[in-house]
Amino acid sequence: TDQEKAIFTTLGAGTAQTLAPNQKCVALPIVNGIGGSVSTAFLMADNSVRTSGLGTANGTVALHPTPSDMRFDKLNAPSFVPRKVYLSQRQIYCLDTVTGQVASAGNNDYSLGHNDSNDRRIGTMIQFFITNNIKIVDILTSKGWYSNGNSTVYFLTDAGEIYACGGGGWGQLGNGTTADQLQPTKVVELTGIVGFACSGDRTTVFAWNAAGTLWGWGNGQFYALGNNTTTSYYTPQLLSSYITGVTQVSVT
Repeated sequence: TDQEKAIFTTLGAGTAQTLAPNQKCVALPIVNGIGGSVSTAFLMADNSVRTSGLGTANGTVALHPTPSDMRFDKLNAPSFVPRKVYLSQRQIYCLDTVTGQVASAGNNDYSLGHNDSNDRRIGTMIQFFITNNIKIVDILTSKGWYSNGNSTVYFLTDAGEIYACGGGGWGQLGNGTTADQLQPTKVVELTGIVGFACSGDRTTVFAWNAAGTLWGWGNGQFYALGNNTTTSYYTPQLLSSYITGVTQVSVT
């Protein structure tokens, strides 16, 4: 539409004209599966983030039809710079790939990681990672079914471990329970992980190491885990009896 063309011209997408760094869009958000549904984000050349839709994180609750600057609370991480952006259903996560720190904002269906259920109107640092000196290298978002619980988000650390928070109804948090978690909890029995993937509805999860060894957990309906059973598992299950040499997993 003409409005969309005007927005992307302002952001510098698809144009060779000279623009200031805060006008140049260098990356769109990373989404998983069906991704977000009511918001979008743009990472700019000056490492600012601009958002539109419902999850704008600009300090207000208003819907924004055009991109506005995302605000951040950097009290506990003054040097934080958003370098990668991820979208979930109504949540936004920003990762500083240099410091390993994460800020999140949006609708808090237990998945923002702040150990409470309060929505965040600006990007807020996940204190759990700062307090425990945990550095995040990648984030895996998901989208909860509208009739089937909260979103779940996964964080991969520089030590090859996975932390998760949000909905846990299918055991997808990998911590041995089906309870939802307000704060990141460690997925048990996993180290040396280099990649992870989950279904768009966030209930079936896989992780693998550099040797291609694969683990899976969560919703096993319709043989989704590929281990010859429809059982759901609340902790990671080694799947090397069924497949080896894994370098990538795609889950619908």
